[in-house]
Amino acid sequence: MHRVGDAPAGSRASAGTPSYTTGVTATTVRLLDERHFDPPRIVLVEHGGRWWTGLQSAWRLCDDGRGWRADVTWLEQHDWGPGRYLTTVPPGRLRPAD
Repeated sequence: MHRVGDAPAGSRASAGTPSYTTGVTATTVRLLDERHFDPPRIVLVEHGGRWWTGLQSAWRLCDDGRGWRADVTWLEQHDWGPGRYLTTVPPGRLRPAD
């Protein structure tokens, strides 16, 4: 059975050597400002058309043109169990919890 990322049998990479994709460029994004909440504040985060209770630990501003973004985490219950999300969202997807 061939899995994605497997090297052909007999090649050097098939001997347990990891292979890497070349030609991919990464853009450097710099953090310009960061405002922490200590302790993190309780917020509502929009994801998938629903609002989830989560925690916001900071506001972050980077030089990539996306503006201020909230550093948030929340849990969603899936069929397979709870899923923890750790991401940033724009201000429009965040509300203070009552």
